[in-house]
This record gives sequence, structure tokens and C-alpha cells, in this order.
Amino acid sequence: MSSFGCFDAGTPVGGCQSGSSYNLDTQNLRDTESGYKSRGNLTWHVTPDVMLYYTFSQGFRPGGFNQNGGTLHITGPDGNAQYILPKSYRSDNLTNNEIGWKTEFLHHRLQWNGAVYRENWNNVQIAFFDPGIGLGNLFFNTNGQNFLVKGLETSLVARVAPGLTLQGAASWNQSRQTNSPALIDNNPASVNIGKPITQYCPGGTACQPVTNPFGAIGSPSANAPPIQFSLRARYDWTVASYDAFAQVGAVHSGHSFTQAGSNPTLAQAGSVSTSRLRFENPAYTTYDASIGVAKDVWNVRLYGENLSNSHVSVFTNTDQFIVAQTVLRPRVIGVEFGYKF
Repeated sequence: MSSFGCFDAGTPVGGCQSGSSYNLDTQNLRDTESGYKSRGNLTWHVTPDVMLYYTFSQGFRPGGFNQNGGTLHITGPDGNAQYILPKSYRSDNLTNNEIGWKTEFLHHRLQWNGAVYRENWNNVQIAFFDPGIGLGNLFFNTNGQNFLVKGLETSLVARVAPGLTLQGAASWNQSRQTNSPALIDNNPASVNIGKPITQYCPGGTACQPVTNPFGAIGSPSANAPPIQFSLRARYDWTVASYDAFAQVGAVHSGHSFTQAGSNPTLAQAGSVSTSRLRFENPAYTTYDASIGVAKDVWNVRLYGENLSNSHVSVFTNTDQFIVAQTVLRPRVIGVEFGYKF
């Protein structure tokens, strides 16, 4: 189906049909994949309070179909299209190797856990929409890059004094594109069949170079902040028969990018011509605090979230052909009452 050719005043005679309409069901597309994925884990209790482990695990995402599969694009120097839009895309897969630890010290007043991992993410599913290389104003999925992800995560919980607990958690990740795939000429009628597509020649003349839409080796994956951490302090005490607490915390997330590959930025594109523009999500930090009291079956809590009232965008996109930002929830001050039945 397609919304092109339809309008708010009602459905045109004959239904919502146009040259852009399609019916994926009538194509009776079928595809199968076979294989297996595995997971294994080894643990070593060095002492009753110290445990080391190693985990090997694999995973995948199933593939799917493209609504415009089989259409021809990217005219070559011989006047023939060089690219037949794939009707389907395959699964991508991830292999994880992880070494970690879980520990407690000082008579269980200090807990320290963590892990170091290395992940290979291959044949990553990627979506394109009018990347400016003669593919036209259409959306499709295909398999593309491989990424290597290396990271470290750790958490710490400490009871530093009666009633006072400190918590902290942090992660560091490095994602890096490890290959440089290209769109391959897959039209048997093209003179360059089987070769990477390096130029686009509208009308068979005035050829212009094609930018590899998959991006360069070393590029980061999408939505992958290199650093994230949180800190929290909580103090609990009792006055008469009332249980009270006070808590403060902070959360930080590093910068990231909304798209992998060489999707253009708004500055490069000059206008919103595609729903796949690439934006940088800036780093941000939020703060919160709360204080509360409880007695028997009731409790009350005064809390504040995003106390610095940050308005940073955590995701920017052009999916609706406008620049749309998803911002942090603004500062919230509230009171919460609870009663246990």
C-alpha cells in the first residue's frame, strides 16, 4: 500500500493507487536461513566472596523484505542501471566474548562487579533513504558494515558508615567499523556487473563519483556513547518510630551519533532532503534528589528530577522531513504518597 495519491478530502476513485503504490503480499516473497547460535559460561569461585567468569554468546536479528525490491537504480556509463534493489536482506549476527567478576569485601560492606568484553557485529542491517547516489527518493534495508565493539563496565556499592550507602556505575565502549563494503553492480545488463559502484551517470553521460554510503573504516556505530556513568548517595536513619532517608544522584551520558555510515549531516545536505540525516547527540548530565519518611504502612517522598533543567536533545531525526528533537524531560518537582494494604 502507499499513501501517495491519497489526500485528506477522501479516497480517490479507484482507491489509493499511484505509480508509487505497492502490495508486498502479492509478491509472495519467501526466504529461509539456517544455522545455530550458542552460549557458554565458565565460573571460578576464587574465594567465597570472589567469583570470576567467562561468557561466550552469540545472537542475531532476523532479516526481512523491501517493499520496492527489484527496481533499477544508479545509471552507469553504458546507460544501464547498475543496482537492482534487493528484495530481501539477511540476518545480522553478534558474537560476544566477556570476562567478568563479582566480588564482596569488608564483611559484605563493599560490592564490586564488572566485566570486560569484545563483540563482533557482522553484516549489520542498515537503512537508506535517498543517500544522494542515484538511488532515488525511496527507503530500503540491506546488509552492510561489520563493527568491532570493545568495552568495560563496572559498578560499586559501598556501605561507608551506618546508614550511608554510596553507589557508582560506569561503562566505556569503543565501536569501530572494521570493513568498507560498497554497493555492488548486480544488474546482468550492466557492463560493470560484479564490481563496486563508483560513479553515477544520469542519462549515461555527465558521470559523477559516488560516495560510499556505508562509511569509512573506523566510523562509530549509531547511538553508542563512548562513556556513561552514574553516582548516587543515600542516607537512611530512624527517628522514634519513623524511617527517613535522603538521596542525591547524577547520571552522565557521552555524545553519540544518530546514524552509522556516511549519511550526510544537515550542514552537508543544505536542506532536509532525506529522512536519514546524521546528527550528533551531545553529552549531558542530569541531577536528582529526594527525601522521604515512612511509618508502618504509609510513606511520603519529596523528589526532584533533572534539577538543572537541561533541555539537551537525546535524539534528533528527520523521519518526517523536518528536524525533530527528543529532549530530556524538564525539571520535575513532586510529592509522592504511598500506603500498603
